Amino acid sequence: MQLKGLVRFFTILLIVFSLYNLSFTWFVNRHEKKMEAKATRYVNSKFPKATEKFPNNKDSQAVYQDFLDKEKEVRLRELLDSTKDVTVTYGITGPVSYKKAKGEELNLGLDLQGGMNVTMEVEMTGLLKSLANNSNDPTFLAAIDNANKAKANSDADFINLFIAEMKKLDPNKQLNNIFSLASAGKVDAKSTNAQVESYLRTSANIAFENTDR
Repeated sequence: MQLKGLVRFFTILLIVFSLYNLSFTWFVNRHEKKMEAKATRYVNSKFPKATEKFPNNKDSQAVYQDFLDKEKEVRLRELLDSTKDVTVTYGITGPVSYKKAKGEELNLGLDLQGGMNVTMEVEMTGLLKSLANNSNDPTFLAAIDNANKAKANSDADFINLFIAEMKKLDPNKQLNNIFSLASAGKVDAKSTNAQVESYLRTSANIAFENTDR
């Protein structure tokens, strides 16, 4: 129950944070569309359309259209650069310029990814400690801490990282001694490390499935 409540708490925080950041994306897109419309009008006023300039030559039309598209891109960049300090919305601290809002939008993907990683680390840390009956075994606690640190720079499965850290800290460590007490008989004195690992994965899947309900 505590794990489920913690997961929901972090999930709600992540949703609120994401909505706030997504608002910047909406204002950025609106501003860029306005500038794109201006760039289009500029090119249309300065150059004839491809079909007008080369009415009977499809190849020339295609080449000329590429030229028009590049001119539009150049004009758009100029407009966006010249309006980087224009206020596009208002945030908690006051006016937000296009440049600042764009920066927030670009960071959104990294922020979401980081938020999800933190949430998963908290979930797995709490789950493993619960399955270990909140063991104070120093090797177990060190492996959890090291796995969390490794997860920050890895896409590897958390349980894989935890098992790897346990082996590094103590190659002869028997996991059944840590996880048998709270396993309701699913882990006993004869359970191998591979069997305990399978038990941990099954327990994690069940916990996350219950969280989604």
